[in-house]
Amino acid sequence: MVDGTPVLDLKPYIPYYDNPMYVMRSSSGCAASAGAALVESPPPHRGEREAPDGEECEQTSALPLSVDAPSPPHVVRVPSWITDPPVSQLNVTFSDQAEEKLNCTTREIVSSILREDPRSVYLRERYGNQFYTFLIQDLHVSCKFDNALHTVHVYRVAEADKKCSCGVLEWQCNEHNSLV
Repeated sequence: MVDGTPVLDLKPYIPYYDNPMYVMRSSSGCAASAGAALVESPPPHRGEREAPDGEECEQTSALPLSVDAPSPPHVVRVPSWITDPPVSQLNVTFSDQAEEKLNCTTREIVSSILREDPRSVYLRERYGNQFYTFLIQDLHVSCKFDNALHTVHVYRVAEADKKCSCGVLEWQCNEHNSLV
């Protein structure tokens, strides 16, 4: 790559992710507090001009623009794997220890991630009922998937940088932390 060459990073427009129309509410008691942290973006206004970004062109359009002319409806085709995911959502459960470490909002975030099964297809098919860990913010989340029951159980949540009494990071210590 030549130094100074611009790089274009084009991504598909997926309405479900790029322009959410509603906020899903949880049926748990966390709905009110979790919803307070979410801010809905205002809908785009037709006919309003965006702030200049330096990419404007000096040429004018050969066709006159009419504000009164109806604009064609925008058709966005969304792939079926987005609207009908190949993997069904999982039921997420938490151990008492994990519940104590998570506040309501963080619990909802962890549930949302795990409900969608973040494992790769390779892990899901080859090692279906294995332990799985991931980091989110400053937390290390440990869980176990059960493909037969379509569940995932969060059994431990630890601060990612907290050390155990033996000097090892708490989430990596097998000597002082039980798995389940």
